[in-house]
Amino acid sequence: MIDNSELTLYHTGFFEIKKPQIDYGRKNADFGQGFYLSPDSEFAQKWSGERKDQSTYLNIYTLDTSELKIKTLERGEEWYDYIMRNRRGQADIFSDYDVIRGRNLY
Repeated sequence: MIDNSELTLYHTGFFEIKKPQIDYGRKNADFGQGFYLSPDSEFAQKWSGERKDQSTYLNIYTLDTSELKIKTLERGEEWYDYIMRNRRGQADIFSDYDVIRGRNLY
């Protein structure tokens, strides 16, 4: 039996991040301020960027979603409006959710 309440997620950076902080980072990022993850390790590695003489590190996390309120956005008007509001620094219309998840966006 597959446990659908657990997700394996990836974040690539230049060091190990044992305890992610969701209040770190730009407030006007596409999905708002937070810690960005992907269920696709290759996709996460592509976003890491490069630094001369520094290797990247693939952080792997398991997220228990059983008690989280999750908003899933698919490419469309709602997705576009949400991203544009965040980029403009407007109020987060999904602030009552624990996780904002994009699906089939790229």
